[in-house]
Amino acid sequence: MSKKPEISPEILENILVKVTERLTETFKLFIDQLVSAVTSRVDHVQSKMDDLNTHLVTVSSRIDDLERKLMLPTTATSSIETGSMDQTLKTLMAVETEKAERAKRSCNVIITGLQPQQGVHDADVFTEFCEHHLTVKPHPVRSSCQRLGRPTNGRPARLKLTLDSSQTVDHLIESSSILRQSTDGRVRNVYINRDQTKLEAQIAYEQRHQRRSSAGTVRSP
Repeated sequence: MSKKPEISPEILENILVKVTERLTETFKLFIDQLVSAVTSRVDHVQSKMDDLNTHLVTVSSRIDDLERKLMLPTTATSSIETGSMDQTLKTLMAVETEKAERAKRSCNVIITGLQPQQGVHDADVFTEFCEHHLTVKPHPVRSSCQRLGRPTNGRPARLKLTLDSSQTVDHLIESSSILRQSTDGRVRNVYINRDQTKLEAQIAYEQRHQRRSSAGTVRSP
């Protein structure tokens, strides 16, 4: 049998030295690549942070400008802007208040000229009047019946009633036009109108005044 070659300590040492050198070079190359990658990533993140800081500074500056305009008016221009904003806010609040008031009154009617009857509830007087002189028969809320003011010059106080819906009010108003055709003077003198807000009443008054003025102008030679 052939004899296996023997590896001397010197040869083994040389092999270990070469392997160690190769491993060291490979490890060093890996470390260099890792450091390069990390450094590149850090530079990228730092660039993004710089951009973000710049954006935040710009936004902060704009917020400061807005705060100075809204909260600390120190010039004539800012005072005018603040006054305009206050007026706009008041206008919006007035509009919302008017809308709420109209909704509240939308089921109400105001009746002028309806004589009360001794011992008879005004709701029943109104219902009976509708049965005899109108084409509709609404049912008012009895607890809502209210005389407004006092009788004047022989005319009864106006009567305010609440009906079951705004549609019922519409139908009643439309039907009431036939009262003007009645041969009974007491019936002709009964007027049924919507429960207008102050603004609606003012607008209606101005429209009537304008129509009368226009009619007078047309009749003038």
